[in-house]
Amino acid sequence: RRHRAMVDFSCQVMDVILCQATVRRFLALNYAATLSYARDTKAALMIQKNYRRHRAMVDFSCQVMDVILCQATVRRFLALNYAATLSYARDTKAALMIQKNYRRHRA
Repeated sequence: RRHRAMVDFSCQVMDVILCQATVRRFLALNYAATLSYARDTKAALMIQKNYRRHRAMVDFSCQVMDVILCQATVRRFLALNYAATLSYARDTKAALMIQKNYRRHRA
């Protein structure tokens, strides 16, 4: 009887150890999968962050170039108008000077 009880106890201990090993293995695999998922998620977030940052920089650069182009066009237009105004004023002044000298000469 004692021998039989020792064999049964020994089998039960081995069964418990086997169950513990199986549960620990399952928990370790689950933990490893969680770590792997977290690492992959972190890597995906890092890639997304860098892509979005790059995209924002490119969009900003394009917007700055558009603004610069618009400013250059407006400044050119204003400069041409100013030059035309100065030219008209100079021509008008010259014409008045010619008329004044002609009338003085005629008088």
